[in-house]
Amino acid sequence: MEVSGTACVAIDNDIPLKYGIDQCIGDTLGPGGLFKGLRTVPVFLDILRDMRELCPDAIMLNYTNPMSMLSSWQPVGRSRRSSW
Repeated sequence: MEVSGTACVAIDNDIPLKYGIDQCIGDTLGPGGLFKGLRTVPVFLDILRDMRELCPDAIMLNYTNPMSMLSSWQPVGRSRRSSW
């Protein structure tokens, strides 16, 4: 899932590099991962809300980056009482 298109991927790397932070890839951790997370988490939460309404017993399997940030927003288990 790439929110805002692929043009943002270069920016995720270029902005930190401008300030002396050289990261091999910026989609998981560091400043680039934070930028990506700020774009991706709201969309991911929308998907989880849709799942709660349309398929409440489904399990979200996430293999997209920033995986650790997205997973922390996803509730553990399948409780219908989750606040997401």
